Amino acid sequence: GSLTGGSLRKTGAGTGILGRKAEIEALTKAVAELEKKLEDSEDQRQEVDDGIGTIRRELAQLDEQLKFYQLEEVKAEGEYKDQTRRDRKDAVQLR
Repeated sequence: GSLTGGSLRKTGAGTGILGRKAEIEALTKAVAELEKKLEDSEDQRQEVDDGIGTIRRELAQLDEQLKFYQLEEVKAEGEYKDQTRRDRKDAVQLR
């Protein structure tokens, strides 16, 4: 009974060595599967983090472009107003 765990069965304390071996194998397999899932999840997270980094860089570039075009718009509006004033002034002088 001590080799097969027979003495433990009598007291209801669990299974024998052979049963425990199967349980250990099953648990070892389950741990390996969970480790693989964890590795896959970590890979996916890294891909997402990389994607976020790329998007943030693109957003920063677009923000810089927006600022440039806003400044160009302000300059163009100022030039247009200046030209309109000159044209009005010239038109008044021609009368």
